[in-house]
Amino acid sequence: MVDETNNAKQPNDVINILVLIAGTTDPINSTTAKSKHANSYEDETSQDLAKQTHESYTNVPVNYWDKDFKKQMEEFDNEYVNLVLFPFHGWTGDNSKENREIAGEYLINRLCGANGEEAYYQESYQNKPIYFHLLGHSHGGNVINEMTKQIDTLGDKWPELWKIKSLTYLSTPFFKTLHQVTVNEKFFHEDAEVLSLYNKFDLTQRMLADFSLETLSDELGKLDTKDLSKTINDFKTYIETFPIDNLTGGFSKFKTLISPAWGAYDYNQMSYEDGLELYNFTTEKLLLELKKVLMEIINIIDQLSEQKTYEVTHKNLKKQVDKKEHTIIEASEASNLKSFINTIDKDIDEIIKKLRDVVNNNTDQSDFSKLKYLDILFVDNQLIPHLVKFLNINPTTLQELGNTVWNMLYKILQHNIAYYDNTYAKPDIQFENSFLKGKIKNIDVTDDDIYSSKKESENYDKFIKYIEDIEERYEQSASQYNLLDLLFTLIANDKKAQELLSTLPDIISKIDMAEYIARGEVDVRLKLLRNLLTNLNSVFNIRNFGELEDSTHKLTSLQEENNNDKNPYNDTLKRGSLKYFLIESHSTSRRKLHPEVKNFLQRLGAKR
Repeated sequence: MVDETNNAKQPNDVINILVLIAGTTDPINSTTAKSKHANSYEDETSQDLAKQTHESYTNVPVNYWDKDFKKQMEEFDNEYVNLVLFPFHGWTGDNSKENREIAGEYLINRLCGANGEEAYYQESYQNKPIYFHLLGHSHGGNVINEMTKQIDTLGDKWPELWKIKSLTYLSTPFFKTLHQVTVNEKFFHEDAEVLSLYNKFDLTQRMLADFSLETLSDELGKLDTKDLSKTINDFKTYIETFPIDNLTGGFSKFKTLISPAWGAYDYNQMSYEDGLELYNFTTEKLLLELKKVLMEIINIIDQLSEQKTYEVTHKNLKKQVDKKEHTIIEASEASNLKSFINTIDKDIDEIIKKLRDVVNNNTDQSDFSKLKYLDILFVDNQLIPHLVKFLNINPTTLQELGNTVWNMLYKILQHNIAYYDNTYAKPDIQFENSFLKGKIKNIDVTDDDIYSSKKESENYDKFIKYIEDIEERYEQSASQYNLLDLLFTLIANDKKAQELLSTLPDIISKIDMAEYIARGEVDVRLKLLRNLLTNLNSVFNIRNFGELEDSTHKLTSLQEENNNDKNPYNDTLKRGSLKYFLIESHSTSRRKLHPEVKNFLQRLGAKR
């Protein structure tokens, strides 16, 4: 707490208190690391998250505000005798409506000593004029709005001579319904003004913040997806290196010419060596790796379907902790997903057994039959019908009849969206009916984002235009099409996802080659599989807006090495990646004390 006896500054004029309210460096709730929360105001560890090692990311407290911002703000504070910097407020920073409300209420109670909290500014200050300048980054700006609501609620408990002189929003996503500012001339200074900074590449402000999520970070932070990533990459490699020539080599493109009835029997045969390679590659590499992928997915489903108890508030706010139970994947959806995976797994086991039997029974090392191979792989089991039943999707409607994976995915997503409120980058609408209506200045800091000078930014413009169109549609109707349209658009423009999706046309190409020798039911099944994969490929292709990542940005060997650890923030190094837009572009406004912000604060209160 502060009283007149321990205050280092003794100005003769009105005291101006600048309150810094952090937001979050983790808008995607991807980690539980305290250094990513807004309650991190410690030491001088680099806030350049992309350059941190795994150890510093997990163990070393990180000052929320960038070192340059911190240094410049402290110099600004020291320059003015009547300016007092209040940087001590921390909250969880989670993407949660409740946490923002609690943080705003608590800070106001703490400043003036309301509702049982000990006043930070003691009674001797409460009878003197004090002007507050509230500055918040990201959802810290929405905490500011909750602070104004709490002051209004306190009424006469808020000191009469305490006035809000300025509001500064840095990259704050402004809601249409949630976290509305309360402007009351009783506690706002008559000369109060509002300043807001934004960056057009800020995907958090322009899209992600629309979704207030259930608490996900605790469970997502515990997930170890390293094994899943490895098995998927290995499976992709096996698809790419599949010995298709062993199956199609020597075939004419005219199926009729290969009919055994026309004397082309040899075309149906593979040499023992080629056949052994093909059969063993299929059973011991391709299909076994696919089984590993399925088992890793089941492991993740099991973890995410356990009911967990979460703390809604945070101990640093000195509030009684509320408990909330939540399951990311509900039992019914988890059961359906696991049933599908187990069904596919059994189909694969059946195929592996039959292919191995063919190899084991070929004791005289004679030629292998290509058609027999195709029959076992595609006809003598229900793998293709099951895949079509569970995975097919109509590219036009983004759904399919029955209990498909995509229908289940929609239910899971809906279950974890606590609130949806379409946000905007400028605060003007919230002040429309107040005396501050004409006293708002919006500053575009896009040029401070190095990505703004890159040619790929033109593709971003097309990408974000489509995203915002989806948001408007979803606001009117929270339909499966609109929500999956958003998800698939994000996936289609993510570099890592693109690398994985590139497997689809590769498989389709191999199916086309296999069809040269296919006939009867084999041909029917191959067409079913090709149609399924073509639909999936189409879903993502039409939502891809071209390369987003900066082609001129090359990573150093050290940066490449750092990208191999579990630090999700290393991806911010990849300029133009989705995480870059979500994290780095969202931080442009807090990387330094922008001249416009400094001049604004000087004009509205700071005096030498």
